[in-house]
Amino acid sequence: MQNAHITAILGSALMISGCVIPTHPVESARLLREVAAGETASALTDSEPPAEAVAYTAESRHYTADLYLPPSQIPEAGVVLVPGLAREGNREPRLIVFARSLARARFAVLVPDIPNLRQLKVQAENAGEIGDAFRFLVSRPDLAPGGRAGIVATSYAVGPAILAALEPAIASHVRFVLGVGSYYSLQEVITFAITGYYRDRTEKDPHWQHMEQSEYSKWIFLLSNLDYISNPRDRELLRQIAERKLRDSTDSTDTLASQLGSQGRAFYRLLTTSTPERVPERLARLPLAVQQKIAALDLARRDLSQLRAEIILIHGRNDPLIPYTESKALAAAAPKSRLFLVNNLAHVDLEKGGLPDLIRLMRAIDELLDQR
Repeated sequence: MQNAHITAILGSALMISGCVIPTHPVESARLLREVAAGETASALTDSEPPAEAVAYTAESRHYTADLYLPPSQIPEAGVVLVPGLAREGNREPRLIVFARSLARARFAVLVPDIPNLRQLKVQAENAGEIGDAFRFLVSRPDLAPGGRAGIVATSYAVGPAILAALEPAIASHVRFVLGVGSYYSLQEVITFAITGYYRDRTEKDPHWQHMEQSEYSKWIFLLSNLDYISNPRDRELLRQIAERKLRDSTDSTDTLASQLGSQGRAFYRLLTTSTPERVPERLARLPLAVQQKIAALDLARRDLSQLRAEIILIHGRNDPLIPYTESKALAAAAPKSRLFLVNNLAHVDLEKGGLPDLIRLMRAIDELLDQR
């Protein structure tokens, strides 16, 4: 009765707003409700799909993952759910909630353990690990019936997910990639993380705009690149600076910064830049290995016209970590893409919002459910 009531309300709202009614209104509403509930989602349902530990091998590479199956045990499609940058990795509580919700929506959900993501590092090599997980998934007809399978990722993990979907060995098999809070140009993302300035490069004459950004991204950027600093003293000083700033962004680190050598100062000058125009010049002064890592992960340097997967992108207009203009740019570059911009999404955390946001999110979820 409650589902019918929700469907009636949403159906009326969609018709009034002139939007297309979702193909799966009840399921879309339920999945959205569970995701919004977060760790309290278990109170909304009687079914909690358990995680099954699985192991698989690709050539000589060995992996472990968590597998979530529908309560019926009969999935209609499979999905590789990529962990984000979190120390808990594939056991991060919000990720588990999402995995269980997708399983209840009749997906077989494979969540691989990717060690460097647990270390708050993202690398181009992660695309290969995601690709290996996808190959294992589609090799099991019981998990990906009819080869119906795709990839879901959030934040900085969307980049490697897109790169995986470009791999010739699986490109024709990846039906979809769902990305939440995606990036396109890493230089633009780094500029925003450091200065708060961003621009919409899909416009004819893009101009800089400013928004209050979270400093989390820039200190994570520093921590993820410490291995490329050859001077051990600079490496340790920068680690202390980053950890202090992550604990309290107002904490002064001037004393530590004054002890940095040349490599450390190059990083620190970049991270304390206030003018967006100066970021490219200061990025160019970082160790070559860092520049190469950025280039390898940068989707703006790739030919995305070769993507065969459907790309479903969701992004919050007030995202304090990655500006929504990045998903706009990615959608413009990907041939089969759908972009859903909302106001009530703080990066990957759903907040209370109005009816227009609810409708857009339901339409995005409906696109995902259509992939089964």
